[in-house]
Amino acid sequence: MGQLEQTRVRCKSLRLTWMAQQLPQLLGDAESNDWSYLQCVDHLLSHELKERDQQRIQRHFKQAHFPMEKRLEGFDYRHQTTITKRNWGQV
Repeated sequence: MGQLEQTRVRCKSLRLTWMAQQLPQLLGDAESNDWSYLQCVDHLLSHELKERDQQRIQRHFKQAHFPMEKRLEGFDYRHQTTITKRNWGQV
């Protein structure tokens, strides 16, 4: 087993699944951009945290059993008499 594969196995055992999947690409990016060791580690960890946050949000949406996903961007302010789109930024 090569060093890259061994490192990927270790990432998986630590439940760093995104990092294990993306490690070859990110190491290539680090070499191409001449990152320091600290920059490389910081990049790996920040992306792992971002991926975990996204997965946590998706998991919570699924557990909430919402009938559909609604966003403020799609909110129809014409039927709301107590707040306007302009006022939303002031709330």
